[in-house]
Amino acid sequence: MIDIAKELNTTLKATVVGSLLSPLGKRIYFPKGIVKQSQDAIAQNCLINATAGVALQDGHYITHPHFNTFSPIVSSDEMVSYAPTAGVLSLRNMWNNHIEEENPPLALTSHSLPVVTSGLTHAISIIGQLFIDEETDIAIIDPSWDNYHLIFKVTHQAKIHNLPLFNDSGLFDITNWEQPCKEMKGEKLVFLFNFPHNPTGYTPSDKEMEEITHLILDLAHKGKKILVIVDDAYFGLFHNETCSQYSLFSSIASLHENILAVKCDAATKESLVWGFRVGFITYGGKNLTKEHYEALIEKTKGAIRGSVSSASMVSQSLLISAMKSSSYSITIKKTKDEMKMRYERIFERIASYSHDPILVPLPANSGYFISFYYKGDAGELRKMLLKDGIGVVSVGEHLIRIAYSAVNIEQIDTLIETLYEGARSLWK
Repeated sequence: MIDIAKELNTTLKATVVGSLLSPLGKRIYFPKGIVKQSQDAIAQNCLINATAGVALQDGHYITHPHFNTFSPIVSSDEMVSYAPTAGVLSLRNMWNNHIEEENPPLALTSHSLPVVTSGLTHAISIIGQLFIDEETDIAIIDPSWDNYHLIFKVTHQAKIHNLPLFNDSGLFDITNWEQPCKEMKGEKLVFLFNFPHNPTGYTPSDKEMEEITHLILDLAHKGKKILVIVDDAYFGLFHNETCSQYSLFSSIASLHENILAVKCDAATKESLVWGFRVGFITYGGKNLTKEHYEALIEKTKGAIRGSVSSASMVSQSLLISAMKSSSYSITIKKTKDEMKMRYERIFERIASYSHDPILVPLPANSGYFISFYYKGDAGELRKMLLKDGIGVVSVGEHLIRIAYSAVNIEQIDTLIETLYEGARSLWK
C-alpha cells in the first residue's frame, strides 16, 4: 500500500471512519504528484510556474477570444481553467454557509467543509467507492431511485435491504423496518435516506425523523459501525408543515461516535442549475477532529482525481456569481412557490377521484413528484399514455410517478384526467 494511504489510514484508524472504509477506500489517496505540486506553486505565488499542463501568456489562459463574449459575469480564465480537486474554495465556503442557514442545528455540529463533485450522482458514486463492497449491508428506502441499485448493487455488489416507505394502509410506519434491519448481519451497516423522497415526494414529519434517528442510535449503542448517507437532492422543497424542514444530516452528524453521516446534495435543484453538474459531499461524526476530516477529504479527493479529475470550473464560476447576485434568493423562493402551487393543484384534482380504487395516490408533501399505486401493469399504462402524448414514469410493476415539476399548472387538469381515464380503460 502506498505510504500516503497508510498515513491517512493511521489517522482514521481509531475512528468510525476507519471501521467503515471499504478495501478500495483504504487504498485510495490523493497523490502528491502533478496536481498537488502545481497547487503548491500557486500557493507560493511563484514568479515562474512551470508545473501545470496548460497554455498561459502573462498568467492568463490562451484560449478562444469569443469566450469573453459569452458571459459578462465570469472571465474566460474562470471558464477554462482547471478547478481545484476539492472544488473552488469560495464555493465550498458559500455552500457550507447555505446548508448551515437552512439547518440551524448544523451550525453547532462538527462537520467537514463540503467537497465539490460532478453532480449528486458522482457524490454518491464516490461514497460507494470509499465505503461499499460486496460484503456491505445497505438499507435503502423502497421504492427507490433506480440509480442506487446501479451504483451499489451492480457496481459494488453490495447486499441491498429494502425499507418499505409505507405500510399496507399507505402510511409511514418504521415498524416495517424491523425485519430488514434484522437481516443486516454485519458489524458494519449502511443506511441511505433521501427526503424529499424520489419517487413518491414524501418527507417524514419531525416525529418520524426522530423515530429514524432513534433506530440508528439504538444500533450504534449495540456496537454497530454505521454509515448514514443522506441524499438531499430535493432539499428545501417542502410544500406544507407536515414534513420536517431540516435535513436528517443535521440530527445524525453528531449523534454517536459509531456513526458517520454523509450529506450528498447539489446545486442541481436547490440552485436551479440542473445541467451544471455541481454536487457536494459533507461529512459529520461525533468526536471527529479537523485532522480526521482532512484525512477523509484527502481520500475523497483521491476518488475524484481518479475519475473526473475535478468538477467543471465554468459551472462553479457561474454558480458562485449566481449565489452572489441579489436576485438569487428571490428566484429560488419564486420557484419553490410555483412548485407548491402545482403540488396543491395536483391534490385538488385527485380529490375528485377519491372514490376511484384503480389509482391510489401515495402520501406526498414535498419535492417534485407524486406517485400512484396502480392495480394493473404500470408499464402498460405508461406505454398507453405515451401514445396519447402524456409522459409518465413506471416504477416496478404497480407504481406510476408524475413529475409535476415539469408540467405547467394549466396542464395539470388534463394530465390527471388522462391518467385516470387511461387506468380505467386498461383495467377493464
